[in-house]
Amino acid sequence: TIDEARVRSQMSVREGEPYTNERVEQDIRNLYATGTIEDVQFSASDVAGGVSVTVIITGRGAIGEITFLGNTSFDNDKLLKESEIKIGDPVDDARLSAAQQKIRELYNKRGYGDVLVSYETGAAQKEGFTAVTFKLDEGARGIIHDIRFEGNTVLKESKIRSKLKSKERKFWSLWGKSWKLDNDALQEDIKTVEGAFHNEGYVYAKVLEVRREPVGAEKVDLVFVVDQGEKYDVADVSMEGLSVFTQEELTNGIKAEAGFPYSGADVTDDEKMIQQYYGSRGYADARVDTSILDAGPGQVKIVYRITEGSKSFIRKVNIAGNSTTQDRVIRRELPFAPGEELNTVKVDAGRDRLQNLNYFSQVDIRPNPTGMEGFKDVDINVTEQPTGSVNFGAGFSSIDSLVGFIDLTQTNFDIGDWPHFRGAGQRFNLNLRYGLKRRDFRMSFTEPFFMGQRLAFTTELFYRDLYFLSDRFDQSEVGGSLGLRKPMGEHSYLEGTLTAQNITIDGIDENASQAIQDEAGDFFQTKI
Repeated sequence: TIDEARVRSQMSVREGEPYTNERVEQDIRNLYATGTIEDVQFSASDVAGGVSVTVIITGRGAIGEITFLGNTSFDNDKLLKESEIKIGDPVDDARLSAAQQKIRELYNKRGYGDVLVSYETGAAQKEGFTAVTFKLDEGARGIIHDIRFEGNTVLKESKIRSKLKSKERKFWSLWGKSWKLDNDALQEDIKTVEGAFHNEGYVYAKVLEVRREPVGAEKVDLVFVVDQGEKYDVADVSMEGLSVFTQEELTNGIKAEAGFPYSGADVTDDEKMIQQYYGSRGYADARVDTSILDAGPGQVKIVYRITEGSKSFIRKVNIAGNSTTQDRVIRRELPFAPGEELNTVKVDAGRDRLQNLNYFSQVDIRPNPTGMEGFKDVDINVTEQPTGSVNFGAGFSSIDSLVGFIDLTQTNFDIGDWPHFRGAGQRFNLNLRYGLKRRDFRMSFTEPFFMGQRLAFTTELFYRDLYFLSDRFDQSEVGGSLGLRKPMGEHSYLEGTLTAQNITIDGIDENASQAIQDEAGDFFQTKI
């Protein structure tokens, strides 16, 4: 059974709202994204005053049994907890594949680099439910004792080792995991070793194999067998497929240069530069294929073959997955808008901005076809994560003596959303310290887009009892501040703060000096 209210919450097609194909397409995407829907169909029929919409939904079956076979190093409860699936969850291949990967990673962390994990589904004993069975072949545990290289005569082994994810076990790394054999890390290390040779001009260098030589119980030596080949210089660099731009326009950003040793890193940077050059000018589908051709003894020719594609503009920006964060909070971070050229560099910058908010555990931004020539939609899918925190504790110092504290912070605050107070991208902090010699109260609120502009407005209220300043008198401060902060580009800003406070000095000891007694009373202070 699928909860109707939950389905409706994912839909923009509602009574009283316009019925459009765009809304239907977006609703279908949103419903499939929940992972609980197997099939969804919309149908509409004309009625007096509008249309009648029928939505037919087929839900995924639910998990009724979860079984693990072949596990000896971890018990079922541990694997079940690690998999993050449970009885009653929908049978979703993406979720089961993620569980499979989590179990593999658990074994990899323990040093079982050869573990094999598979799953299968079948009918559960309870009618209408599905049984999920995970099958494991744990393999042997491997702890890396040493890493060596055969066939290398040109590179410092220590330099190569420093770049690898796999590490030798040292006496100071008892709690690490890089010294545990991990096949995924090993595959990346093979590419890293080959890349190290490619960057020094050895174009065709290749790791032939990685031997695992046993060294006592559970320990292995990793031996990278390398065919480093011959060193090559670049004889020529050319581009093919250019029609929109000329080679001269692109040459200034090219790193690979005739007469110098070949570098795989330079070629990768050149491919990225060419794609960004096109992408920043609306050619989002531009692609670069590189050929390395023989040009005589010790020489190669680099050919960048470019498929330019056609220029695209943004039709719509669609947002999904933001169950808490308001659309406008996401849109104001985007350096692009409908009607503009589809600038892929700006799309990447928008992704970075959204990730830097720390509101989302995952941000996916993709340009997708619309069926309209020259236009694409930018589809944004986010996964919300917790943005609030509560910290409390106690401590002792020679200045404050015994003090306790509590701190509440919400980085995605909404002052107008009672009682949840989340989703508007504001920041709220409440801090209280209470001790024998110090009592502090501080409350602050920040609106990062004040009056609809990229202008942060911050206000703060505070109260402080500063008993630790002296045994001869008591001092308290109460006040507040107003601040504005204006970004000046991506990495700088202009900031100003006005603070006003009332300072009270009382409780003066009768033996205090005349200078202290003269300070008794209230004082109002402002500063910028």
